[in-house]
Amino acid sequence: MYKRDVEILVDEGGGRRIFSDPYAGPTFTVSLEGSGFGAGNVIGGIRMPRWEISLHGGTDPHANTWDAVYKIKSKYLAALDADFLIWIRQFALWFVKEIGRGKSSLDVAEELARYINNVVLGGFVDRPFLKAEAFRFVDQSCKDSFIRNDVREWLMGFC
Repeated sequence: MYKRDVEILVDEGGGRRIFSDPYAGPTFTVSLEGSGFGAGNVIGGIRMPRWEISLHGGTDPHANTWDAVYKIKSKYLAALDADFLIWIRQFALWFVKEIGRGKSSLDVAEELARYINNVVLGGFVDRPFLKAEAFRFVDQSCKDSFIRNDVREWLMGFC
């Protein structure tokens, strides 16, 4: 049995794949932990993060099957590269409207958690789970002692 060119019942090594019911679980969450800020593709003249996507929840064999058959990580990588700058610009517009102009890069960084909880997770459009995780990555990058100043200034450039 195949999904396009992928054998869905048997893995590359000939072993039987472990499946789960998509409606009964397990439920997976997406993590971008291990991504590298400013180390990815250049899009529109801006260096993107190098995205590292992992699926958590359930068991690894289930997550590996979902990724192998449905190319989940590849789809999320494409979505992140396509949408990340749009999301950052939406955040910048929200920040200026809510907080105002003339603030410091620290002020901008400190509003990320509120934006994630009140704006991103409040909707069902625009892949909120992936968008929220991308903003959590930016928030963590703003707190990283090695890169925080660069990330904060980068983010401030949009506001």
